[in-house]
Amino acid sequence: MFQFGETPVAPGQVVRTSFPLLTSPDGATVQAPVVIMNGIRPGPVLWVQACIHGNEVGGTLALHRLLATLDPARLSGTLVAVPVLNVPAFRVRSRESPIDHVNLNRVFPGNSAGRFSDQMASRIWQTVRETATAALDLHSAGDLGRVPFYAIYHADDSPASRTARRMVEAVGTPHLWASEADWLAGAMFTRLTQEGIPAVIVEVGGGDVTDEDLRHFDQALHGVLAALDMVEEPVARQERYTILGASQMMQVRRGGILIPRVSPGDLLEGEAVLAELADAYGELVETIRCPFRLGFVASMRRRGLAVHPGERVSIMLEVVREEGSRAS
Repeated sequence: MFQFGETPVAPGQVVRTSFPLLTSPDGATVQAPVVIMNGIRPGPVLWVQACIHGNEVGGTLALHRLLATLDPARLSGTLVAVPVLNVPAFRVRSRESPIDHVNLNRVFPGNSAGRFSDQMASRIWQTVRETATAALDLHSAGDLGRVPFYAIYHADDSPASRTARRMVEAVGTPHLWASEADWLAGAMFTRLTQEGIPAVIVEVGGGDVTDEDLRHFDQALHGVLAALDMVEEPVARQERYTILGASQMMQVRRGGILIPRVSPGDLLEGEAVLAELADAYGELVETIRCPFRLGFVASMRRRGLAVHPGERVSIMLEVVREEGSRAS
């Protein structure tokens, strides 16, 4: 018998429930929806979440598809699926909290006496740590741009990190970010891995969720389940992986209208033009270039977007090397 809080879930059973995040000013409790699928055989407990950023709904739709097709009679272990984690941000279609405008995925493990988002992170952190033996976090670029299909793990060479590497190799993309980024120190996947719970991020698409985006999410979900021996499916590992390292936020110095010159997932050599800014008269006012000898376009804001000075228009990752699988 699997126990989620006060909710028991028998082998072979699927239960829809929720867990409390915070209370509203009117005293109502804000609840995150949870679907628990308990397999008929023992195994890991995989926590899969979407919408930690409230405008990234591709993972939500992918979880709906998985839950509609996965048979608990074929499952070893337990799947804990959270289709909408950041409920307050989801309600207003926002990346950040509408209450304190904080990015929830930068403040883990949270603080039970801190800001709104700190308190919510603390509640989520407690629930995940009490529940999961592994975690998968589904992301996209939201409604302002797109990301390519790639996966992220925290690369500290701990046992949890090595398991996370095995998980990302099974996702279905050759592009793996071995992250040691300081700006992700408060991300859930980073902190969970440091606590001994392997956790990874999968990035796919943007606000306009395409059929291809959903196929990529499907690949990732089934791949991770297979890598953890939760389903009897072949693990579709790549022959070679492109390992990504250092990151740089590409921020503009001027305000203007964004004109991307490349696509998410492109590989650029040093000084190649990434994007340009035009003013309201159509005159070029700024050129944004690749900061690395060889770089991977990990995100790009959409064409025609009005941007302000200092605003991020792209994330670039350095291509470090190519290598084969580390899975044994």
